Amino acid sequence: MARVWLKPGSGKITINDRDSPVYFARPVLRMMINQPFGVTNRVGQYDIVCTVNGGGLSGQAARSATASARRSPITSLPSGRR
Repeated sequence: MARVWLKPGSGKITINDRDSPVYFARPVLRMMINQPFGVTNRVGQYDIVCTVNGGGLSGQAARSATASARRSPITSLPSGRR
């Protein structure tokens, strides 16, 4: 399970009270968390605080990314789609 809180900021990501490079040492796992924001051209615009448990690190990264995507304010997609 993953819980995510977003707030406007500099793009700092905190996972279980640790910075993302400490918690997710592999760059591909950190990339997974940023994917929802890359799609909407909002990378670095929100601080993310996430609590996640269960499974391995890649599963936790996937759950964090899904939770971030559901919480992100998607207001402008290419071609005006929502």
